[in-house]
Amino acid sequence: MGIKGSVQFLIVLFSATNLFSDILPYKIIDRQVLGSFVSSKIIMKIMVETEKLPLEEDIKETAKKIWHEGNTLWNNFTLFVYLPEMNNEGAAYCFLEFGHSGLQNFQIQEFSIKETIWTQKKEKDVEEIKEKEPKRQVLEYTLALKVKKKKKSRGIDILVVTNFPDSTNLELTVARPYYQRGKDEELFGILNEEVCRVKGGRIERSYTINDGKWYYKIMNQNEDLGKKEEDFARFKSISPRVKVYATYSPEIEQPLSVVNILGKNAEYVAGKGTGKIGYGKPYSVEKFTEIHFER
Repeated sequence: MGIKGSVQFLIVLFSATNLFSDILPYKIIDRQVLGSFVSSKIIMKIMVETEKLPLEEDIKETAKKIWHEGNTLWNNFTLFVYLPEMNNEGAAYCFLEFGHSGLQNFQIQEFSIKETIWTQKKEKDVEEIKEKEPKRQVLEYTLALKVKKKKKSRGIDILVVTNFPDSTNLELTVARPYYQRGKDEELFGILNEEVCRVKGGRIERSYTINDGKWYYKIMNQNEDLGKKEEDFARFKSISPRVKVYATYSPEIEQPLSVVNILGKNAEYVAGKGTGKIGYGKPYSVEKFTEIHFER
């Protein structure tokens, strides 16, 4: 039949079958064959007929049908998909690449519809989806924190009681306040820091207060800077109290089940402990207990 005859046969076969086997209605706007039949490549452009942004799966299924309809013999089959009123000389909305084994690459190019009617259509689709979603209320959440010193030891027991949903990750922090020489800002030496998961509306933890780790870390930093130990490093004073606080924040990684309830940025969280830091609202409570500093 020859190369030219083979190509014509494939065109006829494609035209005869695509009328009744496609998923999305479309029309071919360009088709190019590159290379010899042995190392062949075909590039095709289509414009789908749609009033809404098509789903990715619909585009893929349509492309697979087109590939199966006489285009599986090509070493490489590249399909560019355009939406109505797009400039078909510019970037396509998406492109797909097929090899002998099937679909190898699929990419949506969002930038291609920027400042077109499709930007507005997409925004409208998003709004329609939001309207169909069940309305969620902003609920008030509470964190109750209790800290109890252990007798005849430097240990503490911590209890958090909350109505945050089970599996919510809260951060428990135990810290020692201190001041630097020549400064008025209160700083904290971290004694313990742990992300804990709410279970049955509670979190329970026990810690032993050990000041050596954070204290000597700062001392070593001072030695590296050539400071003398008799200068008492950077410290002006170290508090005899220990601060314990429990914090919820969307910046702490949360399970999807919790995000669905509280919101990605805690938009459904309210309560006396809420504030604003960064993009999300943290919720924090704190307690102090007295355990004297020991190196």
